[in-house]
Amino acid sequence: MEIDPNLGLTQLQCYKNAYPTQAHGSKRATLEVNASAKAANNKIITRLSQLRSKVEDRLSYSALQSFNKLNEIQDLALTGEKKELNAALKAEHLKGELALLYIKQTKELNPAQTNIIVSSEEDKEALDNVKPR
Repeated sequence: MEIDPNLGLTQLQCYKNAYPTQAHGSKRATLEVNASAKAANNKIITRLSQLRSKVEDRLSYSALQSFNKLNEIQDLALTGEKKELNAALKAEHLKGELALLYIKQTKELNPAQTNIIVSSEEDKEALDNVKPR
């Protein structure tokens, strides 16, 4: 089994590894925007899905099984004698991450402005509809 050298790295770290020439001397904010744009690319999303599928086949543990296990943990946290709201919220967050609901995306509106980080497609669409004054 071949180990991915980018395993466990952030989007930014993967971008720097994949594009060392562009990354050299660039500002962190620029790199984060570029890394986010690459991560949002449909071809990359499709490829990551293919790779995850291969890993699931090797491990015999799927995203659905993990999601179901997180559901069980969340149910236990909410139904026990001592309701563990923090544990339930953590399980819900992990389920969202597993379902790729919480991918942070950045959109640079103006180089002079601070980057805005959005967490949902709805927020992204709302930003896309903002017209400059």
